[in-house]
Amino acid sequence: MKTRIRNIIIIFILFILSWKIVRFFVVDENASTRITFHEFYRQDKIDVSVVGTSRAYSGFCPQVADEVLGEAFGEKINSFDLATPSQRLSGSYYVAQELLKRYDPRILFFEVEFTSINKSMDAEKAGWIIADYMKGPTKYRYVFDSFGKGSIPILLSGIYRFRYDIDPEFVMTNAKAKLQSSYRNYCPGNDYYYNYNSYRDRGWCCPYVRSNEGYDIFAYKRGFREFDAVDIEGIKPLAVSYIEKAIDMCMAEGVEIVLFTAPQSDLYLSQSGDYDAFIEYMERFANEHNVRYYNLNLVSDERFEDIEFRNLDHMAADGAAHLTRVLCELYVDEGSHSFVHSLDQRQRSGVYGILYDEDGDKDGDRRITFEVQSHDDEKYRLQAVQKLGDRVICDTGLLEECVMDYSPVQGSKVELFVYDEAGNYIGNALPKALSNEVEDEIEDE
Repeated sequence: MKTRIRNIIIIFILFILSWKIVRFFVVDENASTRITFHEFYRQDKIDVSVVGTSRAYSGFCPQVADEVLGEAFGEKINSFDLATPSQRLSGSYYVAQELLKRYDPRILFFEVEFTSINKSMDAEKAGWIIADYMKGPTKYRYVFDSFGKGSIPILLSGIYRFRYDIDPEFVMTNAKAKLQSSYRNYCPGNDYYYNYNSYRDRGWCCPYVRSNEGYDIFAYKRGFREFDAVDIEGIKPLAVSYIEKAIDMCMAEGVEIVLFTAPQSDLYLSQSGDYDAFIEYMERFANEHNVRYYNLNLVSDERFEDIEFRNLDHMAADGAAHLTRVLCELYVDEGSHSFVHSLDQRQRSGVYGILYDEDGDKDGDRRITFEVQSHDDEKYRLQAVQKLGDRVICDTGLLEECVMDYSPVQGSKVELFVYDEAGNYIGNALPKALSNEVEDEIEDE
């Protein structure tokens, strides 16, 4: 009997060790979130925090919040960014719960985006990221509530984080990264594991200083946002209930909660459906619950320029500093910035993007029609140039209606150049899906 028990124990120990080894090689960590929670649990105090999606974790700069709010309060402030990639509203609520359990914050900025209130609490990989690094009972409450009690074994095993496209190159790269001391010591700023080099400080992650790889104008295929455009009828009551829970929790604890929506580029907004319906919904919601709400797309006295975005809807470093300053100034003094109540009221002019359509074989030769998007009635002309290194493959010349007969060539790229009617240069663009035949994925919220 003793021998049998001993053998069972040995087999169990060997299984656990083998499982840990397998996880070490094939589990794909979310690097920035791993460091975020490591630092979160080691703060002396947190006065100000933000929860939300990747728009908030790339757009909220703790250093700027410290400066603006510290000056307003007349004391040293410690801010921390607790937003994570694709954080659902259930995740935002439970992260806020963990924050209030361990610290005594004054302010919680709670990001709300139309894609968030339209999404269910499905057990997606991104939803598990929080559970992976959160500690204590809050982790299990979050998992029970969001994914069901049957998901605990999945949480403990880590199966949800296994890559579906495991290959030898990934396994070796993954293991090599995890063996470095910088990984074990949670060192921000070291390029030792995928997006660790984007981690800046106290949860803020922002990998690029300049947006759009140095190009002035965003260029995307028409209809790129159709899959998650504004749908007020499709709002999920369960998702909205987590905003209400967060409001009630903060009010009970004496924490001021401020709802906000991060800015997006004009091209992104133009393809988002009836965005004004979302504006109306959130303003009504905020009034009914007696909380402040700021949609930073509607700030009229300061404009978030395309150069401040690293892609269509995520801020670059300079843009994050701008976003944080405006948000904190509004908290201190609501009259510090003026707002309009719809996108049309912003009274903007000039080019804000390029859309294109394709006709022909998706994987072969096709005709592409480019169209300048602008806020005014001015006429603009386009030139499309396909190049492989320094060799020009195709040059359309300067056209009012720019059409290119496009043949995919590995390693080539298509650059667009915009001019006004008088021939003055406006800016350039890079439609990435037509460069090296690699589709440009818009980062999930």
